[in-house]
Amino acid sequence: MKKILLFSLTVVFSITLSAQKYVVSPTSEVSVVGTSSLHDWESKVEDVKGSATFTIEDGVVTAIPEMDITIKAESIESGKSKMNSLTYEALKTDNFPNILFTLSEVKEITGNKVIVSGDLMIAGVKRKVSVQGIMDSEGKMITITGAKKIDMTEFDIEPPTAMFGAITVGKDVNILFTLKMTN
Repeated sequence: MKKILLFSLTVVFSITLSAQKYVVSPTSEVSVVGTSSLHDWESKVEDVKGSATFTIEDGVVTAIPEMDITIKAESIESGKSKMNSLTYEALKTDNFPNILFTLSEVKEITGNKVIVSGDLMIAGVKRKVSVQGIMDSEGKMITITGAKKIDMTEFDIEPPTAMFGAITVGKDVNILFTLKMTN
């Protein structure tokens, strides 16, 4: 009986030791890519924060019990002040300063491929989304790279226009991410 109890405690203790908290590194890269009636465009995200807990066994991520990512909406930078102001207006940043993703379920971890679902909140509207990525682990860093296509109208966002409607932005954008997580 003592051996079973000792074995059970060892298993629980080792599982607890393998779950590690990581935070988003400032070297992470996130950008938003879209189209318009004039040209394609890209804006870089300058302020992304967050954390995740990874369960690691033999150097391989086997579970992600929790993850929260926050993007400061007014840190989305195109390099053009007019485009920035139209972006912030469309995202309703006066009332909703952050874009939030909260993990709710890991659908699959196979090798370095991961598929998760969670709540994405943009401009105060929350939708369940599925996101796919590739995970790489090196030393004390886990990098997750991927892309997620978003239809802005599903978040009640009116795609911006300029020059009295002569220039219109496409309703679909791609969020490209390379999240570097360190512990």
